[in-house]
Amino acid sequence: MKTTTATNPATSNEVISPMAGRRGRAWRHRALGVLCTCALAAPGFLLGAAPAQAANACTVTPHRPDYSYTNKEGVKVLQLRVSVSCTKARIIHFTAYLMEEDDWPNGDDQIAIWFAENEPFAAGESAYFDIYYRLPDTESGNEEVYQEVGWHEESNGVHGATSWVISPVLSIAN
Repeated sequence: MKTTTATNPATSNEVISPMAGRRGRAWRHRALGVLCTCALAAPGFLLGAAPAQAANACTVTPHRPDYSYTNKEGVKVLQLRVSVSCTKARIIHFTAYLMEEDDWPNGDDQIAIWFAENEPFAAGESAYFDIYYRLPDTESGNEEVYQEVGWHEESNGVHGATSWVISPVLSIAN
């Protein structure tokens, strides 16, 4: 089993948000590209033609965020882990959101985003993807945090449908 670590907790290189400052031209081009792709795909769906999709051969599991350590500024740091296991050779793409749970009528807050793209897996291979985030301070009392992961597989250039999974919630004091 291989382990991929996005940041090294031993050197206190926790991430606040890799999406900070990414709302510029690149984000607009990506959003425009998604809209154009949807517009081009719509006629095929209307005519009953669905695109080919890679059959799922992998399992993606977001684990409950866990306390890892307290950094030198006195802020708690969480370890976020996503495990992937594939029965056939595939390329995995996933986007993981760190969410803070709120009671109704308030919606849950998206705290951070991280992702893995074009990660190759051989048949029978498993891996962990870890990243470390500072515990957010969004309310008085405990923070209730969880991960929401959207992922899809690719095989021979064919992409599968996106699946979404949610981790258990961690309730932790600041």
